[in-house]
Amino acid sequence: MLKFLSLPVISPYVGVGYYSEDKGVALSGGVQVKASDRLFFGAGYNSVRGVNGQLGIRF
Repeated sequence: MLKFLSLPVISPYVGVGYYSEDKGVALSGGVQVKASDRLFFGAGYNSVRGVNGQLGIRF
């Protein structure tokens, strides 16, 4: 589950999730930056998977 804070250009987020097996609960956080009306990029961290980069299209 993620919670975004929608600001004009950036959207920071935090979240918590559950992984099966021995991984347990994971915490996430990061920021997404609006590049255009529909395009965004970002970076984040997940306590199980590590650092991640994001590039996406908003529908």
